[in-house]
Amino acid sequence: MPIHITRADLMSKRLPPKKKDRNQYVHPNPRRLYCIMPAEEAAKRPKEEFTELEIIGNVSRLSSSLWQMTSLTSLYLNNNSLTSIPGEISLLVNLAHLNVSCNKLRTLPPEIGDMQSLRELLLNHNKIVTLPTQLGKLFKLCKLVN
Repeated sequence: MPIHITRADLMSKRLPPKKKDRNQYVHPNPRRLYCIMPAEEAAKRPKEEFTELEIIGNVSRLSSSLWQMTSLTSLYLNNNSLTSIPGEISLLVNLAHLNVSCNKLRTLPPEIGDMQSLRELLLNHNKIVTLPTQLGKLFKLCKLVN
C-alpha cells in the first residue's frame, strides 16, 4: 500500500505515521532515566526491586551479589575494565539487554546461551575474536553488536 504525502505534510515537514512492523525490534527504554542513589539506600532496598542496573567506574571484577538480582531486565556494564564475564550471568533469567561494550573481554562464557530472555547483546570495542556457538540458542536475540 503506497503512502500518500500531501503538500501540507511537506510544508509542515511531518510525515504520516509509519505502519509498525511486527518484526522490528524496539528497545523498551530508548532514553534511559538515571537514578543515582547512595549506597546506603540501595542496600536497604530488596534486590528483587531493581530492573535496570548500570555499573560504572573502571570496574574489573563483578561482585557475586549481582547474580542474586534476578529481576534485572537491563544490565549496563559498558566502559569498564572487565576481562571476563562469569558463567553465573546466566542466573539473570529475566535479562533482556546486556551491554558489555568498551571493556577488555576476550571471550564470553558458554552459559550465555542459556539466557533465553536476551534480546540485545552489545559486545563492541572488546578483544573478542570468536563467539560461543551457544549464542545460537538465543532465539529472542534481535540485536547483536560485535
